[in-house]
Parts: sequence; structure tokens; C-alpha cells
Amino acid sequence: MPTFGDYETVGEPVATRDERGHVSTVWQARKSGASGGRLYAIKCYAPHRRKPKEGQPEDALDEGRGLEFLEGIKQLKKAHSEGGRFLPPIHAFGIADTGAWYATDFYPRNTLKAWIGRRGGVDSAAAVRHVVYSVVSGCLALKRSRGYSHGNLKSGNVFLVGKPRPLRHTPLHLADPYPAAPSQLSRLEGDDRHKPGELHDKVIEAHDLRALGELILELVEGRLIQSGDDYDYPIVPSLTWGRLGKDGTRWRLLCNRLLDPELSLDEVNLESLAGLGGFCLLAVGGFYGTKLILKGSAERKTERERQFGVATNAGWAAYRAGNLTSAIAEADKALTIHGDDAGIRKLRADALARQTAAAQQAERERQFGEATNTAWAAYHVGNLAIAIVEADEALAIHGDDAGMKKLKEDALAQQTAAAQQAERERQFGVATNRAWVAYRAGNLTNAIAEADKALAIHGDDAGMKKLKADALAQQTAAAQQAERERQFGVATNRAWAAYRAGNLTNAIAEADKALAIHGDDAAMKKLKADALAQQTAAAQQAEQERQFGVATNAGWAAYRAGNLTNAIAEADKALAIHGDDAGMKKLKADALAQQTAVAQQAERERQFGVATNAGWAAYRAGNLTNAIAEADKALAIHGDDAGMKKVKADAAARLALAKGNEQQPGTPPPTNNVPSGKRPDLAKLDTTLETYEVLFRLKPPEPNIVDKNGTQLKPLPLTLIPLDQKDEILKTLKGLESGYQAGGWLPEREQRLQNLRGKIRNW
Repeated sequence: MPTFGDYETVGEPVATRDERGHVSTVWQARKSGASGGRLYAIKCYAPHRRKPKEGQPEDALDEGRGLEFLEGIKQLKKAHSEGGRFLPPIHAFGIADTGAWYATDFYPRNTLKAWIGRRGGVDSAAAVRHVVYSVVSGCLALKRSRGYSHGNLKSGNVFLVGKPRPLRHTPLHLADPYPAAPSQLSRLEGDDRHKPGELHDKVIEAHDLRALGELILELVEGRLIQSGDDYDYPIVPSLTWGRLGKDGTRWRLLCNRLLDPELSLDEVNLESLAGLGGFCLLAVGGFYGTKLILKGSAERKTERERQFGVATNAGWAAYRAGNLTSAIAEADKALTIHGDDAGIRKLRADALARQTAAAQQAERERQFGEATNTAWAAYHVGNLAIAIVEADEALAIHGDDAGMKKLKEDALAQQTAAAQQAERERQFGVATNRAWVAYRAGNLTNAIAEADKALAIHGDDAGMKKLKADALAQQTAAAQQAERERQFGVATNRAWAAYRAGNLTNAIAEADKALAIHGDDAAMKKLKADALAQQTAAAQQAEQERQFGVATNAGWAAYRAGNLTNAIAEADKALAIHGDDAGMKKLKADALAQQTAVAQQAERERQFGVATNAGWAAYRAGNLTNAIAEADKALAIHGDDAGMKKVKADAAARLALAKGNEQQPGTPPPTNNVPSGKRPDLAKLDTTLETYEVLFRLKPPEPNIVDKNGTQLKPLPLTLIPLDQKDEILKTLKGLESGYQAGGWLPEREQRLQNLRGKIRNW
């Protein structure tokens, strides 16, 4: 699909029309890169080709007419930006291979022409008033902006805007105005340009007023008008006009006034039609020519004969005065009434023949003037070939014109000199191009040689001087760079060799050398990173192995010394490094097993000591029942303990004797060495306190307290008392303190309790 500027066309052309010597093509389009969204309309203007003059480019005429078209589009854009709300917006414009183009909104409801062809005529005066008001406002916007009206007014150029709705409520846009004034006017200056320009503006407005009348006729009668042959003037009353009600006559009178061949812009113009009030005023009494329509048929015939006579006389008078255009126009008026009148037909034919001859002569003079102007213009800007061609065209018309002959001679002389200079410039360009090509290809020797050729022609050319200097500098730099590349290659090879051999230190050193030359070399950067990573990993592994060895040695040393807690801790450190090490796993298992057995044995011995001490204490206090109970506890742990077996036997004998004495009054109680002044509860508290004092080395054991082998009871090593029993022992001391407090015995034992508590806490 064709592309126009930032717009890409969608699908096939919407419409293609051949009109006024050009082909116009309309496309749907979207902004480039937008797959959906808003649609735009692209209109492309392609003039019919004409045969160019000799020496003139083939597309000169097409481009000139395309520029005229774009000038009209620029004027439309300007008028719209100045507040012309009845004109379409222009989003972009330009010249493409297919012709001049512009982008505007896409109107899905198409044109008023399509609406008439589809719907027929209107059924209300409001719709006609809305259309005429919109069209006149659009024409006035253009006239106020560029100095003249639309010039190309027709129903096919009036677009319906927005969503479907009744015609009287539909906004309208007036598009495609007649292009800028003909290019011939731009060649005139001052007063020479003023009069033709003013005439051009009036002709454009008169054409628009007539087109507006035909547009009213199309709206009311519901048929399209292609030319003046499609209707009879004046328009007579009919049912179609009656559909407009009481306004029908007024709109018909206005239509006739606008179609009047003798319409004067002094009486009717766009400004006079600018408001709806103006339409009503004109329709009621402002049209003097419409009185003809109100007369009867006989009166109309007399009036036609009068007009025929007036036109005949005016035609001959103009012919004799040499005003051939007026003569032909008056003849046309007369022939409109009596088309077979031989005199008027001959007058018209002669006037046309003379006009043709005059036009041909005028055309030759115009061509001579145009060729002369173009030749001088080309000569002034240095375009000698076109100057010579245009001079030849002028001399073909007036061969003895001295100015053109001199211009041609001077142009030929300059052309020869220019050709010689052009050859030197060509050689300079060739040398310059070759020098740059060689320079970019790295062929510095050739670049320097070609630069020397160019400098032989233009020795002060800065570009060639700089190229030569740069090439010489690069030649020197190239040798240095080659040495650097060699060093880079050597360092690279050594780095890889050292890396493969496992010599990571050397590999890193050689990689650093290579990266000092090419710091962004990916391979060397990766090699260095890998070597550093391996070096770091090796150091970390060595450190782990060292720590493993230290932990292993410390674990075995603690195990052999019986320090099972430290042995287990060191084994854990070693297994955190090598979790599957069989030696450490076995050491830890053995230490844990021994630690558990020692703790259990220590607890049994502690319980045995407590029961033994409590048994002896109860025995001495005369509490024989408790003595026997504590002895049973001790014997449950060490059943062969002689001391406890003796305590139990003595206590049982004494208990039996005591019971016998109670049965025989007057028998004195047996005597013994056990003090009997203490209460049973106090004795139990003192026994517990003494036991802990012995265990924690605050008091030596009493001589009469022996173990199962009959030897004196000694304190256990503190390492055999589990640390997790500290809180339990402190709770026991708290209970002792409460017991002493309850019995009133605390003050004399408070210091002993504090000493014991401090020993346990510092343990």
C-alpha cells in the first residue's frame, strides 16, 4: 500500500476521478505504526502530462501544477486555522511519486452529492437554509483569508460530518477549493498584476454564486446537475418547490437570481448572502431580474425578443470595436434565444476566428515573453543550459532580438568555461571520493596519494588536508597498534596455558597484561574471573581442611582426657565440615554414650550418699523408723553396703527393745551415743544441708559416714555433677531455707546457706 508522509493507506482507493485535467485518488489511511484507531483520508492530485518544451524537464509542468494544488491546500489550512469551522482540517501535505497530496479527516457519510443521489431532494426549507448558510460561510472564510472565494464549488466537494442525523442538523465541510491564482499572475508585478488579479477574484466569486444556485436546484429537485444543459432557465414553479411551503417561492427566486447570466456582484455577492436574514430580503424584493418569472407567457416572449435585439446590437458593436470576447458573449446570448439566426452565427464564427488568430499571436508573444523571462532567470542563477534553450525558443519567434542573441553568446562562453572548471571539479571530486573510500577501507597509502591529487587542484581544501594528516597519523599508529596486538596475543596464549596447567597465579598475571591492552576482551575477563574464583575456592577449601584437622585433634585429645563435653563440641565442628567422617561420628557417639552413663551413675551415687547420710542422721537422732527407711533406699542402690546393713540391723533391734520397754513400766530406756535434743524435722534439714556441703567441698565428711566398702565417704568430683542440675539444687536450698525459717532455726545456719549458694552459682 502507498505511504504518504506519516500515513499508511488502508486497502484499495476509495474513489478515483478524472476531472479538470487531472486525476484525483482518495485513500483511507492511518498513522504509520497504528494498527487500529482513527481513520484519515488522503487525496492525491496527479495532473495529466503535457509535452514539455525542449530542454525542459519532463516533470516540470506536472510539478508546477502540483505546487499550485498544494498552494491551494496551504490556503485552505490557513483559512481553517483562522476559524473557518465550515472547512476541513488539513493534517499534512506534500509531493510524492504519485503526485501532490494532503491528509484530512475521513468522512464516512461521504458528500452531499452522494446524499442527493441516495436520498433525493430535501423536504424542508430548513435543510436548504442550513446547506446554503454552511457553504456561503465556508466560501467567505476562504475569501477573507486568501482574498478570493472557493472557485470549485459543487455538491461533490461538500462533506457530511459526524454521525448520521437529519441534514438540517449535520455539520458540513467545504473541501478542495480552486488552487492558487494561475502561475502567470505570479510573474506580473504592480499594476500589471492588480487588474488581472482583481478580475480573477471576481470570476471565482461569480462562478461560486452560480454553483450555489445549481446546488439549491439539486437539493430541491433531488437530481444532480452536471452542466447548464441539465436545466432550463429561468426555473419555473413546480410541485418540488411547493414541498418547501411558503418559503418555496423565495428559494426559487433566489435560485434564479444566482443562475442569472447577467448577475452583477455589485447587487449579489457572498457578503450579501452571509446571513439567513439576507436570504429572505433578497427573496422578497431584492431580485430585480426575477420580475421576468412573474409575467405571463406572452410578455415573456416579447421580453425575449427584446433581449435578442439588445444582444444582437451589442454583439455587432463589440465586433466592430474589436472586442471579440464581448462580441462572442453577446452572440451566445442571442443564439440562446434564436439559435438558427445566420447573421449572429456568422458574427460568432468570424469573431472566434479572429480571436483564435489573436490568441495564437498573443500566445506567441506570451511564449516569447515567457522564454525571455525564463532565459534571463536561468542566466542569473547560473543555469546556462536552460538559459540557452529558452533563448533559442525566443529567437525562434523573434530571430533578430538583440538581447536574446547576446544572452545566448554570453551563456555559451560561460558554459565553455564552466565545462573546464567542471572537469577540474570532477577530477577533484573523484580524487576526494577515492581518498575517502581508501581511508575508510584502511588503505592509507592510497588515501594519501588521492589526497595529494585533490590538493593539487584545491590546495587549501581543509577536508583533504585533514584526511592526509589523519592517514599519516594512522599509519604511525597502526605500527604501534600492531605491536600492542602482538603483545596481547602473547599474553593471551600464556594465560590460557597457565590456566590449563592449573597455575592460577600466572594465569591471572597474564590476563591482567592482556586486559591492560584490551580491557573489554570477554575471553580474558572470563579467564581471570574463573582463575580468581578457583583460587578463592582452593583457599577456602584449604582453610576448611585446616579447621577440620584442628577440630579432629582437639576432639580426640578431649576424649582421651575424659572431657566428654569438649570432645562432643569439637566433633560437631569437624562434622560440620565433613559430615560423613566415620572417625568423628564414632567419637561423638562414644562420648555421648559415656556422658550419659556417667551422669546416670553420678545420680545413683548421689542418691546413695543422700540416703546414707539421712540414715545415719536419723539413727543418731533416734528416729529409728526413718533410719531404717533411708537404709533401705541406700541398700536398694548398693545392697552389699556393710555400713547400711549394720545401721538397719541396729535400728531394728533398738526399735524392738523400745517397744518391749513400753510394755514393762519402770524399765529405763536404753542409752546410746546419739544426741536426742534435736527435733526430727530439724535433723532431716541438717542432714540434707551437710550432704550438699560435703559434695561441694565446704565441709569435710564425718568419720563415721562410710561407703559400702567401709571407707570414709568423700565428695564426688564436681565434673560428675551434671550442669543441668544446678537449678534443681538451688530449688532444694530454697526449700531448706524455708524449712529453717518455719522452725526458727535460720539465723544460726544462714551463713552456711549463703556460702553453699555462692559455691553452686560459681560452679
